[in-house]
Amino acid sequence: MTRTIEIDMTGVEAWGTTGILQPGDHLCKIVEVLESTSASGAPQLQVTLESIDPDSAGDQIRDWISLTPQARGRLKQFLEAAGVEVPNGKMRLDLDDLVGRRIKVLVRQSEYQRQLRSRVKAYEFPQEWVDQAAQKAAEPAPVDDIPF
Repeated sequence: MTRTIEIDMTGVEAWGTTGILQPGDHLCKIVEVLESTSASGAPQLQVTLESIDPDSAGDQIRDWISLTPQARGRLKQFLEAAGVEVPNGKMRLDLDDLVGRRIKVLVRQSEYQRQLRSRVKAYEFPQEWVDQAAQKAAEPAPVDDIPF
């Protein structure tokens, strides 16, 4: 007896071969921010981050940031690390404006359903990029030694 199933693959793209970001501190860019709903029905942001560190360039990790009132401290940490000014009050957040921003991500391993997985533990503003850009801007332009 032949076992067959019918599946509509119209418009489906094969998954990429990027690696999963391993534990450590990584400089990343935000590649996608989507609104979604958690398994418990709470609103959340689904954030995809891609490493731009030389040793892990292209590796990705996904994080889910709850939008519930009790979890907004984590949202504020994420936004401030991405360079967004967060007011003390209501704000409008343009999710598309977050895409492309650079952010420092602290990845740690945690156990989930008896398996170790990489998870985003915290976000930080990538101060070293600001410092490097300022240092580069302060360096004098190279002098051409050719006398003509």
